Amino acid sequence: MNTLPERFLTSPEGQFLERKSCFNKRAKTPKPLPLKKVSAEIAETLVSFANADGGELVIGLDDDGTTSGLPFNDKQLAKLMEIPSSRIDPPLSAKPEICLCGSRKVLFFETGPSLVTHRTTAGRYLYRDHDQNMPMDADRIAHAKALKKQSLTEHALVPGA
Repeated sequence: MNTLPERFLTSPEGQFLERKSCFNKRAKTPKPLPLKKVSAEIAETLVSFANADGGELVIGLDDDGTTSGLPFNDKQLAKLMEIPSSRIDPPLSAKPEICLCGSRKVLFFETGPSLVTHRTTAGRYLYRDHDQNMPMDADRIAHAKALKKQSLTEHALVPGA
């Protein structure tokens, strides 16, 4: 099992990095969030990353980089690792990995920008804007992708030109 790089603890959340705790810290004693809620947050964040510029998601870290860990058993962790293929349409090729952060396990996902528009299986289209997963119409996402593709094509160097 790999160790989570230090940069995930210290870098600010933003366009390409999101940390998600698995605990409700509003109560006096932190309580684990339901698996269903954590699953939905993972799917939404991965969709927003894929529809924008890609990014990295760490589950088991608080927003400030404090390691809270994963309160789930192996069967539940396996379900979380299947989210890119089971809760995203079309399925996303995000690379899940369980890593150690100190003595606690965290779950890491990485995805690049996708050429197609993705949505959660709950029907939500999202786009990453700075540190937010913003609901957005599928046509607007497709238009933003087309503009980026056009910009990349226009800036490409043509050999021999």
